[in-house]
Amino acid sequence: MSQKIPFLQMFAALRQWTELSNGVEGWLIASAAIDKASRSAKIAVEGAGGAGPNLIAQAEEAVCRAYGLNSVKIQAEEQIVTREEKKVDKPTSEEPKLLEDKDSQNINQNKNGVDDAFARTEAIRRADALLKDYDAVLARLRKKSAQLTQAAGENERLLLELLESSKR
Repeated sequence: MSQKIPFLQMFAALRQWTELSNGVEGWLIASAAIDKASRSAKIAVEGAGGAGPNLIAQAEEAVCRAYGLNSVKIQAEEQIVTREEKKVDKPTSEEPKLLEDKDSQNINQNKNGVDDAFARTEAIRRADALLKDYDAVLARLRKKSAQLTQAAGENERLLLELLESSKR
């Protein structure tokens, strides 16, 4: 992941639990690996260095519940450093592969017909990006509509004048 995403931006459904969302407010997702086949996720977060095991366990359980996953493993920043140090000593092949969504026909369901909350969340995020400038676009459309209405009225007036002059 080249950019760090706020934890509650990625998992907005967790905002329904106020205490949990307050606890994870400053977390940033450094990397994430999602295995659609097993419906599991491994998430590395920064800013969770002071988080106790109970908060991390609650966040894991809440993500599972909110997004219909079987398992979620959240690693805090200190755990990531330790893991990177281990990689220098002996490389492991435990890293799960990031999966690509090849099924663009129905973004809400995977190939097995199971509801895919991650695809739905991504679709919502993209729609939000498109609607980000909604008010400005709406104002421009209203202005253009008023101009077209005025032009249509002027055209109607000219046609009526032309019709009157042709009768004479």
